[in-house]
Amino acid sequence: MDEPRIERALRDGPPFRTAYVQRPIALNSEAGPRASRLLAFAILGVVAVAAVSGAALVGSGVIKPPALPVLPRSTASPPASSHEPQPAGWTWAATGNLREARAGNTLTLLTDGTVLAAGGRSNRGDLLDAEVYDPRTASWTVTGSMRYVRVGHSATLLPDGTVLVTGGFDCNASEPPGCVGQAFSELYDPRTGIWTETGSMLQARGGHTATLLADGRVLVAGGEVGPNEPDRLVLSSAELYDPRTGAWTETASMGLARIGHTATLLWDGTVLVVGGSTGAGTDGPTSAEVYDPRTGSWTPTARMNRGSAGHTATLLQDGTVLVAGGEGLSRVELYDPRAGSWTTTGSMSGDRYGHTATMLPSGEVLVVGGAYGRADHFHLDTTELYDPSTRSWLPGPPLIDPRKAHAAALLSDGRVIVVGGTKTVTADGWVWTRSAELYGPAREDD
Repeated sequence: MDEPRIERALRDGPPFRTAYVQRPIALNSEAGPRASRLLAFAILGVVAVAAVSGAALVGSGVIKPPALPVLPRSTASPPASSHEPQPAGWTWAATGNLREARAGNTLTLLTDGTVLAAGGRSNRGDLLDAEVYDPRTASWTVTGSMRYVRVGHSATLLPDGTVLVTGGFDCNASEPPGCVGQAFSELYDPRTGIWTETGSMLQARGGHTATLLADGRVLVAGGEVGPNEPDRLVLSSAELYDPRTGAWTETASMGLARIGHTATLLWDGTVLVVGGSTGAGTDGPTSAEVYDPRTGSWTPTARMNRGSAGHTATLLQDGTVLVAGGEGLSRVELYDPRAGSWTTTGSMSGDRYGHTATMLPSGEVLVVGGAYGRADHFHLDTTELYDPSTRSWLPGPPLIDPRKAHAAALLSDGRVIVVGGTKTVTADGWVWTRSAELYGPAREDD
């Protein structure tokens, strides 16, 4: 079997750019202000766009998971970036609508170029529905439903092409506490459109991060048990999923309990966790820590200049990490793993959270939508482009619809799709959207 592409990416650079997108979300809740805090930070998804190898098939037709090799420590510098500016004339165009309006869902690029949207929340409650977008037909089709409703869950594309969905909240309960964290995990097989249960996490949680490691395992860290008192508990614990066994094992806990944080796979195979909230309505901590899969341990690294929660973190072509925004913040910082230090870079035009950040093939980072201020009412239709060669931001074309708590994915052809979210709030609550938009070359008839 060929060397897994994610390991080649760690050595040579990705065959296409990898964007790790953390999405905070604020949604309507009748459980009171404490529960609304969940809807600001806890409903958090990870969209990891990565290239993976195909699976080896045994005679029974069962996928044979790849062996989990020992990852040697890399001492090489990340590959030099070949920055080419984004072509002029790119804009937003409407594409096929979702079958169901939703926000807080996950969005995962599959190995055949289609995109899986799973779970989230709509005006009828939390969802177990899933849909698949085909860029060739610009349309969505319903696929198999998950076994459990989920919002604030994670979805991770595994090396065999299946998708691991784990955790999240079930907020459909009519009686208090209203939202309950889940430990259940399931696998989606794109070839059959069927979900199957796999091992449950050791700790029920939602609003966690999930990171595919270079050896094929998945690291889940932080989150919370439930958003409502007295059951609310922000977590420092972490665990590992092994696709060979379908089981979870405990690993070392983080130094700080976190929700609304980000987790980014670095070039040397370690994972950088940044910021978040410790609960109790506090501002995001400035602390950051690094997980080493070889030792199963966390090590503190330099603190950010200012704490953040609900931000995004994007691995750039030179191996640095761009941390942008967060509740009430326009500030942007860069983390250099080689120096273990933070520097301030150009700020965005205004504060935003509940946005997405996607690495483009050019090396630029596209930031889309979100909300500004410390209230959830001000939805944005603005976009911005970060140019790493100048460390500055330029305005991008506006969205057709303002949105936050949406999801975004980089397609195989270099375009970006944004999906769902909320587009405004009224006296009756949030207004959900089914719409989807594509960022790409302008059509001649536009």
